[in-house]
Parts: sequence; structure tokens; C-alpha cells
Amino acid sequence: MTLNSIVKLEKTGKTSVFETNGFVFSIHEDRNNDIWYGTWSNGFGKIDADRNSQLRFSSSGKSKSLSSDIVLAINDDFDNNLWIGTKGGGLNISPIRILNQGESTFAVYQQIENDTSSLSNNNITCIFIAKDSSIWVGTEIGLNKVLFPKNTSRLEAIMQGKLLFKPYFVSDGLPNNTVCGILQDASGLLWIGTRDGLSCMNPESNTFINYSEKDGLPAGEFHTNAFYKADDKELYYGGINGITILILQILNKTLTRLKLYSLHSKYLIKR
Repeated sequence: MTLNSIVKLEKTGKTSVFETNGFVFSIHEDRNNDIWYGTWSNGFGKIDADRNSQLRFSSSGKSKSLSSDIVLAINDDFDNNLWIGTKGGGLNISPIRILNQGESTFAVYQQIENDTSSLSNNNITCIFIAKDSSIWVGTEIGLNKVLFPKNTSRLEAIMQGKLLFKPYFVSDGLPNNTVCGILQDASGLLWIGTRDGLSCMNPESNTFINYSEKDGLPAGEFHTNAFYKADDKELYYGGINGITILILQILNKTLTRLKLYSLHSKYLIKR
């Protein structure tokens, strides 16, 4: 990625440049191996590298269009829906098959004042799809679990505006309300990077154990779009003082405080 373009580097060394007309803030490869990108001021797009072409989507101000041209997070679920997190415009969702036709039709979910089942904040920092197909949305103020209604297909629920959200804040156990990134280990635990430390959440019991600089982290503040899962045992988080690498032994879901060891700028979490 560069300031206003994305560069594809092939194994042969050949490069292809795709202009994006905006600063690229997020990039995502979906389950069909297609590349989607989000920009700071020009919406988002899809790159068709084989055809050397793009699809672009931006806000038109009309109903069901993209709610904000600042796209901070992109992910796709197991039902081939694209989830778009924006700054100021909340969450936008659309079937990929519709987007592939060049159509801009989104279900938009935003914070509603005094509605605790709505999104906790309209600045979306990350979107995570768990192994069990549950969906988690990180924001600048709170973590949200997406709640789907029973006896309704997920797509129908999404497009008809029937999704609800279960929020989590510092008062529920998070170390900080700004969620920067979410990864999952082999046992199903969620490792959540925040602006003030790392949190391990058991999504079944809704319990948290938090880690900070006092526990050995190089810094407590992590960055958005700076997290990566290499495999079930290695999780990477970028922060204000470098990269934290979590090397995890096989854990169970009985949450207990783990020891954190410094190992040449890596951090080994073991029971």
C-alpha cells in the first residue's frame, strides 16, 4: 500500500499499481481471495487483479448508500456479506454478490441515543468474525457482539435492520473502551488489543483477564489495523513501542491469569 494506491507484488518480482484516489487505511482479502480496500476520504473499493480493474463505492447521501467515506475496517462473514466499518457513519453491510454487480445497497447500523441494544459508537475500529460465526465490532467506545434474531436468516435480519448489539465497556471488564484489534486462539478465547493494554475474553462466560505494562507488555497502547494471526499459537499486535508477539500454548476456556515472559522482544504466554 502507498499513499493513494495499492501495489501488487508477485513472486516473480513483477508489480502492478492500482490507484485508489485516497489514502488507503484498511485492506482485506475475502474468502474468495478478492482484495477490498478502505480509504480515509473516498469510500472503499474492490480490486480485480486479473482484469486490472476496480469497483469503487462512496457515499452519495442517498438512502442505503455508504454512510461515510472514511472506511477504517473491512471483513467478510461466512455468508458472503461484506462488513464495512466507518468513522462517524457506523456499520455498513451488503451481500458481496450485490457489490460485485456494482450496486451500492447497504444496511446501515448506527448508535441510537438511549438505546442500549444499538451500536455503542459510530467510529468502528475493527470487525472480527469468530470461528463459531459470531461477529464482534470494536469501536472507539466499546466492544459490541452482534446479536442475530432467531428463526430468521442472517441475510434477511441484516438487510431488514433487525440486528441488535451487546456492548462491553470498562465496567464489564475491558481495560479500556477503545478497541484496536481482536484475534482468537485455538481454544476460542478472544485477545483484544486496546488503547490501554491487552484483554483475554472468554466469550462464553463474558469474563476478562487484562494485561498491561506491569505484566510485561512493551507498551499498553495498541494501534488499529496493526494485528495479525500467523497460526493458532502466534498472535501479532502493533503498538506505540513496537510489535508484541503472543506465543500461546494450548489453553482451555477456564480463564486464569497467565504468566507473561519477555523473550527477545516476544512475549510467551504460558500456564
